[in-house]
Amino acid sequence: EKSREYQIGFKVLKQKLKYANKIFAGVNYFHMIFSNLFFPISDSNGNYLGDGAGRSVYQGVNIFANYYPIKHLYLWTNTTFEDAKFPNYTYTNTNGNAISTSNLPVSYVPHTLFNLGASYSYLIHGIITKPSIWFQYVGSQSMFNNNTGLPDTQKMPSYNTLNASISFDILNTTRSISYLKDVQLTLTALNITNKKYNEFEYISSGGYYGVNGGYIQAYPGAPFAIYASIRANF
Repeated sequence: EKSREYQIGFKVLKQKLKYANKIFAGVNYFHMIFSNLFFPISDSNGNYLGDGAGRSVYQGVNIFANYYPIKHLYLWTNTTFEDAKFPNYTYTNTNGNAISTSNLPVSYVPHTLFNLGASYSYLIHGIITKPSIWFQYVGSQSMFNNNTGLPDTQKMPSYNTLNASISFDILNTTRSISYLKDVQLTLTALNITNKKYNEFEYISSGGYYGVNGGYIQAYPGAPFAIYASIRANF
């Protein structure tokens, strides 16, 4: 496999503005070519179906902005618009029969990714408290067809989640415990609106149920979930 990539862009940093403590933003264009691609294709039971080979091209734009309107408040966003295609793709099955196509989409590359978030941190009695909230959007993606061994033009739907967290960074300012710098407690809530969505879909070859393929298999995304973590720095 061989990869070539080209990028061009710019970044801007502005500080101590009238309506902002700091703004950091940037845009870049990327163009990436993967050639000499080769990968075996199997069904869900591990049965070998054939080989795919070809060349793929990814191109798009990344945009980001970090905004600090006042001290301790941080707002951020980033967006990616991407197009990915196989200029040429060949599938050869176990019987040696080959199918060659062109300009099929690369599977599982969202056309659009978007993130937006905010966080605020403040120090009280040696504890840095930081609540955060962020929104994530994943655009529609073309699926892979295990039944034909080819990338498919059929798309799985876009989805989005709303997430939040709060962390407490307890500073060991008194050094009551030798070598311990701080302890961080974090509570994270993912998909807080309990959005129902599929994070992965593909067109099956029938391996799971031993029937003719062509139907869609889907893996649902996680429902509303809460995680707690503890981290110590020495």
